[in-house]
Amino acid sequence: MLDASVLSSVDSASNRIVVEFVARYSAAWKQPNVSNVRALMHADTQNLIPPMTQPGNRDSVLAHFEGVLKKVPDLSLITKRWAHSGDTVTIEWSATATVNGRPLAWSGIDIIRLRGDKIIDLQSYWDTQRLNADVQAARV
Repeated sequence: MLDASVLSSVDSASNRIVVEFVARYSAAWKQPNVSNVRALMHADTQNLIPPMTQPGNRDSVLAHFEGVLKKVPDLSLITKRWAHSGDTVTIEWSATATVNGRPLAWSGIDIIRLRGDKIIDLQSYWDTQRLNADVQAARV
């Protein structure tokens, strides 16, 4: 059985990794670019981000993201709140971007599993129907 001092140090180290990860995640998404997002990801990461129907590896996710940034270069996410349990971190965020001069805003969550201080698995959720409708309306 582990004594309390060992459990305390393990918990502190785990919490520190998560707190530092959330700070890096928040900074990377405030003004995102491919390099900042790549730095968050483990080499073996698998991510499922709308409109993907299957998880993608790091290269496919970064290629997708690069295409998104070409369409909405002012994309920005702000971390609203977060929680973690073990190696899983849930981050609630709000996003903004401009399409044809029209500002758009939406919210979502990322459920992230870490390996060390990098994303090994991520699933992202937001109201894709509403966002698609807002984008289409902005294009008119």
